[in-house]
Amino acid sequence: MEGAGTLYSGGGRTLTGQTLSWVALAAPPAELRADLQRLPLAEALVNPRQFYADHAVIVDKLLD
Repeated sequence: MEGAGTLYSGGGRTLTGQTLSWVALAAPPAELRADLQRLPLAEALVNPRQFYADHAVIVDKLLD
């Protein structure tokens, strides 16, 4: 489902100003896969500070 997902926006998400995040539960596009570094989700969520801004919160919401 191309284009399906959730947009997270709004002030106060970061200290650097307006940030938009488009989130979709899908495999990444083929042209990006070679550059990705995979990390098991459970391992990533142990330290939410390693995520950019509020992205750990977004991932947590997706898992609910």
